[in-house]
Amino acid sequence: MTQFISLIQSKKAYRLLIIFLILIAPITAVTGFIYTQEIKQAKTLLQIQVTNSLEGQTDQISREFQLIVSDLKILAELNELQNYLVDSMVEQRNALSNELFHFSVHKHLYDQIRFLDQTGLEIVRVNFNKGQPSVVPVEKLQNKVNRYYFQDTWVLPAGEIFVSPFDLNMEQGNIEQPLKPTIRFGMPVFDEQGQKRGVMLVNYLGNELLTELKKKALHAPGNLMLLNAEGFWFTGVSELQLWGFMYSDRPTELPQTFAKQFPQEWQRISQERKGQFYTKNGLFTFVTIYPLGEGQKSSTGAPDAFTASDLEIGASEYYWKVVSYVSPEDLQEILLPIRKKITLPFLGLTAIVLILSIGLTDAKIKHQDAEIKIEQQNRFLNNVINSLADAFYVIDAANHKIITANTAAEKLGKIKDAQCYSLTHKCNSICGDNIEGSSPCPLEILRKTKQPTVVEHTHFDAQGNPMFVEVHAYPILDAQGNLVQIIEYSLDITPRRKAEEKVRQLSQAVEQSANGIIITDLKGKIEYVNSQFTQMTGYSLQEVQGKTPRILNSGAQSKAYYKELWKTIKSGNEWRGEFHNRRKDGSLYWAHATISPMFNADRKMTHFLGIQENITARKQAESDLRESEYKLRRKTEELEKTLAELRQTQSQLIQTEKMSSLGQLVAGIAHEINNPISFIYGNLGYAETYIQDLMGLIEAYQESYPHPQPQVAETIEEIDFEFLMEDLPKILESMKQGANRIDSIVSSLRIFSHMDQVGIKAVDIHQGLESSLTLLQSRLQGDQHRREIQIKKEYADLPLVECYPDQLNQVFMNLMMNAIDAIEERDRTLFRNDVQSYTGQISIITQFVEAGLVKISITDNGIGIKESIKSRLFDPFFTTKDVGQGTGLGLSIAYQIITEQHLGTLEYSSTEWEGTEWTIALPVKMN
Repeated sequence: MTQFISLIQSKKAYRLLIIFLILIAPITAVTGFIYTQEIKQAKTLLQIQVTNSLEGQTDQISREFQLIVSDLKILAELNELQNYLVDSMVEQRNALSNELFHFSVHKHLYDQIRFLDQTGLEIVRVNFNKGQPSVVPVEKLQNKVNRYYFQDTWVLPAGEIFVSPFDLNMEQGNIEQPLKPTIRFGMPVFDEQGQKRGVMLVNYLGNELLTELKKKALHAPGNLMLLNAEGFWFTGVSELQLWGFMYSDRPTELPQTFAKQFPQEWQRISQERKGQFYTKNGLFTFVTIYPLGEGQKSSTGAPDAFTASDLEIGASEYYWKVVSYVSPEDLQEILLPIRKKITLPFLGLTAIVLILSIGLTDAKIKHQDAEIKIEQQNRFLNNVINSLADAFYVIDAANHKIITANTAAEKLGKIKDAQCYSLTHKCNSICGDNIEGSSPCPLEILRKTKQPTVVEHTHFDAQGNPMFVEVHAYPILDAQGNLVQIIEYSLDITPRRKAEEKVRQLSQAVEQSANGIIITDLKGKIEYVNSQFTQMTGYSLQEVQGKTPRILNSGAQSKAYYKELWKTIKSGNEWRGEFHNRRKDGSLYWAHATISPMFNADRKMTHFLGIQENITARKQAESDLRESEYKLRRKTEELEKTLAELRQTQSQLIQTEKMSSLGQLVAGIAHEINNPISFIYGNLGYAETYIQDLMGLIEAYQESYPHPQPQVAETIEEIDFEFLMEDLPKILESMKQGANRIDSIVSSLRIFSHMDQVGIKAVDIHQGLESSLTLLQSRLQGDQHRREIQIKKEYADLPLVECYPDQLNQVFMNLMMNAIDAIEERDRTLFRNDVQSYTGQISIITQFVEAGLVKISITDNGIGIKESIKSRLFDPFFTTKDVGQGTGLGLSIAYQIITEQHLGTLEYSSTEWEGTEWTIALPVKMN
């Protein structure tokens, strides 16, 4: 130690220090510069790789959501679904099930596809079953009315879509095993009349998305993570940290959110849409994904199966974070080869300089050993230089010959007796002469400036392949300050130039884009437009630079439209919409525009980027399509009207012929019965008188001859003479009643058919009602198969009504027969259910109201009319009765008779299982 201190204090040590500092200074500067550039280049490449990886993930997720939304819209508009909404029969349900089954087989994306009606009942459900789709049997379908995803979808208007939070599927209150990440997409379904009839739901298999992210993460630097808005992990960490919001019983020592593991970093990531920054914890690169599009909504979900969601979430609040994390350890591992590449040669050079300094210091003392030591030092120096990864050489300033070079330089070609330009440029003159696009020769620059310089050149390797290099040149001067040698170190910057070329290509892609692109400052003044913008609008960059896009305004959009646009983009959000703009030549065009804010590295908004797609042709096609649809709809309406008129005419012809035949038949029957019954009824009185005379004669004979002859007495005994005398008057009375009944029926037939009246007549409405009741008496009376139907009548004092009597009686008959049918159907149903207390009743009420109208109400307490058939009740040929039991014309004809022939109204009210009331309103005077 004493000797070392003495050495420091000596003149020899001072000289050694001065020489060492002089020699090591340029080496330190060059090495430091090279190291700084290498580190900067490596970090730049790392950042570009990470950014590109995140952008790829963002595009993948966005495309996946667009595909799912497109699938859901297709399912909600299926023809089979609309057919089922019109006619909910088993055949239609089976057709819908079959269509959803094939859709699941084809897609392989959805764990469940199902359609639920407005009550929340599953009408059809197709389960994926791990790649073996199947339709769930009807008896196993469930009601989901209390599930938050049904409720949140049901309240949406037409065209909007509900997207649930990304979570794990639950079965019977527990997390399904194995884990099944799920996103539910729902859309309300409307029928052709615009009525909301149910919802279409698909359960998207989130494993497809997560698996794709994991695959791409294998080829990206660092750790790739997918987070929800609260910072919970979907992927990128251990299984005990994934889906933390679904588990409340996990160990507390493992952080369940990104915020707990990296609190300071999460504060920045959660507040910004995208960015890249370094902290003590490493490199963080992130981007925010907003998967929901226009017209799509979500909610906070529910903690259990039967709880409504707490809050609706819009598209701007539903987002995920894709984060790439490169830890300090990973970063050091990435930069370690560079440190080794730079540090080891520097240490070697330092050692060489130190040794050289010591050698120079000891030159006078150890002159004999100088040449040997210098040779050793040179050899060591060559070894150190040869350890450099890039070309290093010393050049003679007088003739450009290479004095010495390292192994990396020798790989470029022949070194011995070679000029530097023949080695690096494969030419016979200095790089600045006769070489198009070449930078000036570093030696020539140093000859003028005698200062270190840095230039970029294109060198060629031994095979003639070009490589971009950054040449660092340092001058070596003699005692008079003349340049004698130059030290060159050629840093390979080919990767950096490729990255710059990628940026240039991106710029060219913008210029050659098929969409118009415009960049403005924050005040809206245009700074850049591409060629497609010029082609779309007619304005060149020079014409619009410094102006605002208002030069394109055609006045088609309101001020509120533009106000909302500016409000959106100034708040840092993206705006999408359509413009009806005016070109330079005055013509109009349609454009779909996307306008987004642009930020600098400090996340400060600097510009706005607008992308316009010319959709004029599409708009014109849509207009033409709407016109075609309108014409087709008009044609269809005309055809339907014509068909309805034909069917009405057909029913009228059928009914007219039927009633004509019936009238003739009734008239014939009445005539044929009336003649013989007149003889019978007219002679009954004479017969009764004759019989009474005979009975008086016999009584007188018995008084005169109380003891008849034996033969007479025997005859009296055989014929039971006393009973005969007692029963004969009763027989005559029965015959009178029967004749009266036949006469009443004939009279009712004549009144019902009004065969003695033609055209409009003033008649007593009550006669028509009573004649109908008389003809239906057999169905009103009870027997062993049915109970008697009671008739309740409340007749008001009515004036004579002008009408077509036969037609009006036909209406009464039809309505009463329908009432009897309804009562008998209800009676049969209750009888099967062993209900004995039911009594059928038909009430007939007439009244005279103001404005010269009479009203007739026919009410029954029968089975009632089903809600599903009320809209078709007056359709011709529509009937709910069995084949052969009805023609489907009764109510249709009745409606036409009342409304068209008599200018009245026919209305009804009916409740199923309670009965039906028919109300006829007729004017007293037809005129």
